[in-house]
Amino acid sequence: AMHRRGSRALIVERCKKIREQLPHAVLRTTLICGFPNESEEDHQANLSLLQEIRWDHLGAFTYSHEEGTPAATLEDNIPSEVKERRRQEIMEAQMRIAQEDRAKWIGCEDEVLIEGQHPLTHAYMGRSAFFAPDGVDGVVYVQTDRVHEAGDIVKVRYTKSHLQNLLGEEI
Repeated sequence: AMHRRGSRALIVERCKKIREQLPHAVLRTTLICGFPNESEEDHQANLSLLQEIRWDHLGAFTYSHEEGTPAATLEDNIPSEVKERRRQEIMEAQMRIAQEDRAKWIGCEDEVLIEGQHPLTHAYMGRSAFFAPDGVDGVVYVQTDRVHEAGDIVKVRYTKSHLQNLLGEEI
């Protein structure tokens, strides 16, 4: 109904090939929860695919009509509370995967682009090359005694992880 090409098998095959050929590649996707006529089985298939591929980053959104798309003519027949429950289940599964993934970075060194400071703690926040801009994939909190400005690149050693975020000390 969304005019997407491919299949689950093709997605799995391509992700496997990417990871085999580029072990440090970062795989990201977005999911729509509650697309018209989405069954509970469809939702469970999305959860299963999430577990199989183990995306590095994933965003999930509830369906809403968007003018000019083929789906805009479809009946929005999934109740809002079902859409939101499905979105929460997807994101909770992704958070568990992200937490496990980020834990693998503890002790590793990386470069982090400073983007600003947290408004309450004033800790520096930034991202590494595997995080998308604007914090959609989480952030890196940098502990340091040095003064930095947005745009500075600092070398860090990761010390902790929490959900999609990493904490690192400047080295």
